[in-house]
Amino acid sequence: MGKMIARILEQEEAIRRVLCSDRKTASLNLTWQDKDVLQSMNQVLSKLSELTDILSGENYVTISYVLPMIELLNNTLLKQCDDDTDLVKSMNKTVKDDINSRYTDKKSLHCYGFHLYWTLDLNQNILRRFH
Repeated sequence: MGKMIARILEQEEAIRRVLCSDRKTASLNLTWQDKDVLQSMNQVLSKLSELTDILSGENYVTISYVLPMIELLNNTLLKQCDDDTDLVKSMNKTVKDDINSRYTDKKSLHCYGFHLYWTLDLNQNILRRFH
């Protein structure tokens, strides 16, 4: 979904030209409100896209990534910024709340062999991909 939104934003001018070429489809052009919503969605979803790719890997044990990913989302990727729009702030909060509600007992996750040192090390490796 995020890649599709990014592509629509990238190709917005070409889409507008095609839609404007026919009176029947001219009303389907994106409004400035539509563009604002798509840009906000793209801002949030693009952060989650690479994490989704990492977690969907087949050649390694992905359960070991759960706690580091939660920490990365909470402390870095979905952290509120002053220049975020209200919609981005709301979407970030919704995603964070949903993820945190699924993993409320983080102490039990640590019992499965997750260690703070390893978590911080993995976070640093993943963070490098985002900068």
